[in-house]
Amino acid sequence: AEHCDETVDGQPRFTLNLVMDERRSRMDLLAAMCLTCMAYPVYQDGKHGIKIEKFETPVAHFDVEPDEEFEIWESKPEEIFDRVKVLYIDPEYESTRVGAQAEVTTNVLRDQINTRDVEILGINNFKQASRISWFLANQANGCTTWAKYTTNRRAIKRTIGDIITTTDPVWGLINQQWRIMEMAESQSGRIVMGLREYNPALYTD
Repeated sequence: AEHCDETVDGQPRFTLNLVMDERRSRMDLLAAMCLTCMAYPVYQDGKHGIKIEKFETPVAHFDVEPDEEFEIWESKPEEIFDRVKVLYIDPEYESTRVGAQAEVTTNVLRDQINTRDVEILGINNFKQASRISWFLANQANGCTTWAKYTTNRRAIKRTIGDIITTTDPVWGLINQQWRIMEMAESQSGRIVMGLREYNPALYTD
């Protein structure tokens, strides 16, 4: 709540203006609410939670051991967007649905522009919609590396959303920053973490 209420460009960073009714499920409503503040619901160890995409410092470092598995891959070309448009309801335009658009230059060679439209009906002001569209466009282009890391119980205290660093001589990584996107425990008792490249430069409002 403190993060959402901070003043950015003369207004709270994130506000929620959503009509809720029984035509949608509670989980659909929760997902719609999370979109307004770049958050996502998580479930871990029998508990539900909400994490917000924001600047954070690393909380742990892992040197990848020879007996551990570390796999890396890149986003597919269709997952890297040239243009992102956030669709929202603007009361200044007779409460019609309008768009806040961000367009970036990518290194992907293709015949036509790859676009993504994101409908966030809980937003009713351009500045908020614009910040989110720019974040999504820059994240799609600046955080293209993903990893699956299978380690031992030393990761037991980590949670989804944490920022960690890894060093792995095999992949040539030194203090590479990641955000934990998912966690699971294998049948052998090892912990498997799904990671996405973390770029602190994206969180500048």
